[in-house]
Amino acid sequence: MIELALRLIANKIPAKVRGRSILTSIKATLRAVTELGGFTWAKFGDYLEIYRQHQLKVLELKDATDNQIATLTDRVDGVKALFEACPSARSADDLVLEAEKLTTGAAAVELSTVHRVKGFQAHWVVLRKPEAMPL
Repeated sequence: MIELALRLIANKIPAKVRGRSILTSIKATLRAVTELGGFTWAKFGDYLEIYRQHQLKVLELKDATDNQIATLTDRVDGVKALFEACPSARSADDLVLEAEKLTTGAAAVELSTVHRVKGFQAHWVVLRKPEAMPL
C-alpha cells in the first residue's frame, strides 16, 4: 500500500495510508540524505542513490528480509519520484512542503487494509484485489 501511495504522490495525486505516516518516512529519508558528507541540493539525485546503496549494504550485513529491502527501495523510489515531480523545489524544506500538501488533507486518496477501515463509513470504497477477499 505504501508503494501505491508513493506512486500516487509522485504523480501529484494526494494520498495517505490509514495508520501510516508517509510524510514521516519522506522527512526521515530527506534528512538522512542531506546529512551525507559533501551534500548539495544540486546533486540531490546522486546523493539519494549513494544513500540507497549504503542502506542496502547495511541491510545485507544484517541479513535483512526481502520485505525490509523492499521497504527501503519503495521509500527511496518514492522520494526520488517526488523530487523529479517537483522541479521547482530548491531545498529539502521545499520538498517537505510539497510532500505535506500531497499527504495530508481530506482530498487525499486514503488507502487502507480492510481490517483498518472496518467500522468507518465512506461514500466510495474500491477494492484493489477483490478476488483476494475471503467470501
